[in-house]
Amino acid sequence: MQTFRIHFADGTKISVEANTAAEARKLAERLRPGTIAKVKIAGDEKYPPTALAFATSLFFGLAFCSCWMGLPA
Repeated sequence: MQTFRIHFADGTKISVEANTAAEARKLAERLRPGTIAKVKIAGDEKYPPTALAFATSLFFGLAFCSCWMGLPA
């Protein structure tokens, strides 16, 4: 089962465990009445893939430059 994060129109968020986004939406409607704005997988918000790729490439770029110039890493 995956954890889905349900965003409501009034700004509140809840986490629900379900197999699909449709099941997560149904569970959220039963738990809390209101208009659902978004349904997302919970792990996507912490570190987006582009941020991880940028940080990794920056780290290796700095390491390469420091080795190239003879500076201790």
